[in-house]
Amino acid sequence: MHKYLKIFSPVLFLACVILIIFFKTIPIEKLWKDYSVLYVQNDVSDDSVQKALVSSDIQNYVCLSNQFLPINISENSIEYTMFKLNASKNDYSNRRVNYFFDKSKNFRLYYIPNEYVQNLSNAVHILAQNKIECGVDSKQNISYFLFLFFIIAVTVLSVFVKNRTIFLGTCFLELLYLWCNPFYPVTVSLIILLLPVFFISNIWKRDGFIEYLATNFWCIIIIAICIICNFSISLKTGIIFLVLLLSIFLFMIINYVIEDYFKKKYIFVPVFIKSAKMVSLFARRSKIVMTSLILITFCAISFFFFTSTKKTDVFNSKSKIYLPSHVQNVLLEDEEELVQLEDYYSWVWNIKTNPYKSLNKENNEFYVEFPHYIEENGKITETKTIYSYNQNFKDNVFDSIDELQFDSIEKVIKSEGKDFKGGYTGSKNINANLFSIIMMFFCLIILLFIYFSIIILQLRKIKK
Repeated sequence: MHKYLKIFSPVLFLACVILIIFFKTIPIEKLWKDYSVLYVQNDVSDDSVQKALVSSDIQNYVCLSNQFLPINISENSIEYTMFKLNASKNDYSNRRVNYFFDKSKNFRLYYIPNEYVQNLSNAVHILAQNKIECGVDSKQNISYFLFLFFIIAVTVLSVFVKNRTIFLGTCFLELLYLWCNPFYPVTVSLIILLLPVFFISNIWKRDGFIEYLATNFWCIIIIAICIICNFSISLKTGIIFLVLLLSIFLFMIINYVIEDYFKKKYIFVPVFIKSAKMVSLFARRSKIVMTSLILITFCAISFFFFTSTKKTDVFNSKSKIYLPSHVQNVLLEDEEELVQLEDYYSWVWNIKTNPYKSLNKENNEFYVEFPHYIEENGKITETKTIYSYNQNFKDNVFDSIDELQFDSIEKVIKSEGKDFKGGYTGSKNINANLFSIIMMFFCLIILLFIYFSIIILQLRKIKK
């Protein structure tokens, strides 16, 4: 077994490193899940913008000039005739246009599918060459303070660590993982993960060190919280974090094997007298180590909230631009400008039922039935068509959006899901969600718990 472990450990280690790099996640600020928004100054002709998009090989984009009636009805139908008669009074048709402008109406918007996002920079370059003010809502959102906090923590602990080869080698793997997943919850989890690594480095190869660490409550709880913290970001990030833990384990095995190989070449080999349980995990610097980690973790979380609550522009300019997007809470003024899915359901309902509503019934706002006649086997029979404005009707309307024969703004809205709420926003924080924010605080709490536990143990020893 040990023989196979020696052979396959380097191969598996290399595979883990490749996986971490291959599944790199770059945080991108995006207002829409499946679309990037190109904004162009409103006084520029639509043709010049579309020429730039076509020359950049961008297709299936959604813009104002390629919009039609977002419902599948025949132009020869009575429903279409009734709609045209009341078109000037149609609130939905007038308000849906606002999705193609920013809040100030200074910029016209084009929704570009994610599959063409790589070509978007070329389109922006072409427009900029023609001295057209434009930009894109999507941008990389990597804060280099993430790496600074982690490196400071590594530097502080490396001063007191006993085995720097193990410690710094493991820290390099963590730094590689952070570079591939630059999120604040990742940084916080990696900072507290330094503590078990610090313990391992201080009792490395002492008698019983593996059993001691495997049953250490602090190590177990820290690793468990780190795993949950990374899974709170996304499933992919959590799985790659497990790959990181495996790579750390394999790195230690490889280091262990290399040390044994060179040890056999020495005539005299020193042996540790004290077992793992007899040596301080903190290298007798528990207060300095824990205080430093707590302060660094607290600073990282504080900086996260500072950068998240700070208002940022969508592009670097003195004036702010606010674009339509999916928001958590819709302001009343935004709701009056931007149509919601409920507005679309109501609009479709009215078009389909207006010609058939009875003036003698009070409940025709939510229930409409009307007879029509079909010929079967040479006989004319009467049938009834029934419309009910209920959840089933709404679901059918939502699903039918995909059947529209053009790239409609409704398809962009549908891509956000049935819980879509339209509003204006300047930027979105993609560094963390509510669960990952809670987990960051758990990381800080566990450090405080360990610190106070150490203080209590030391006070008990003094009393004895």
